[in-house]
Amino acid sequence: QFGQRIAITLALSNLDAQSEITYDPDQGQDSAGPGSVRRGAEINFTYQALRWLEFYGSYSPNRARYTTPYDDGTGHIGRYLPNAPFAMGSFNMYIRNLGPWDGGLEYRYLGNYPLSSDNEVQGHGYGEWNLDAHYSLQGGWKLGAGIYNLLNTHADSMQYWYVGRLPGEPADGVAGLQAHPLEPISFRLTVSKMF
Repeated sequence: QFGQRIAITLALSNLDAQSEITYDPDQGQDSAGPGSVRRGAEINFTYQALRWLEFYGSYSPNRARYTTPYDDGTGHIGRYLPNAPFAMGSFNMYIRNLGPWDGGLEYRYLGNYPLSSDNEVQGHGYGEWNLDAHYSLQGGWKLGAGIYNLLNTHADSMQYWYVGRLPGEPADGVAGLQAHPLEPISFRLTVSKMF
């Protein structure tokens, strides 16, 4: 704590698991995999700039590895945990009790992550801005508006690497990238009542 306006926290993490859950897309189910070791850190920063204005930032680098080489079924053998991001973070600006107004602007960051267990194939992270604002009325009523993916970023919110088979492909299937796109810009209006 630095005076009344600045606070910084640091957390270190260590997780040794005897078995890491792995997903079999062919079966559509999880199964027990090899053990894993995860090491990470998280640093948070808060700055109360004004009575009604606060800035908050967070960054978390991580290292996740299997304890023994793992065959992910696509011809890649290694110790990297697929879909375990190397880093994540966020930056937020909050407005609170500015008369009847409150709201926030948020940037979310997801870093790159391995898709294959040897890290030869990587998923690409993304950054996304979100905005929301609320106006309080008498009698406990509140109006709200939110804009998500404010800049209409085109990216994949998640990517997977596994063997799939489309019509006309070999019976054993073909290893490839499967992706879930990030939702495009969207809007939400809310009316709420506090009792």
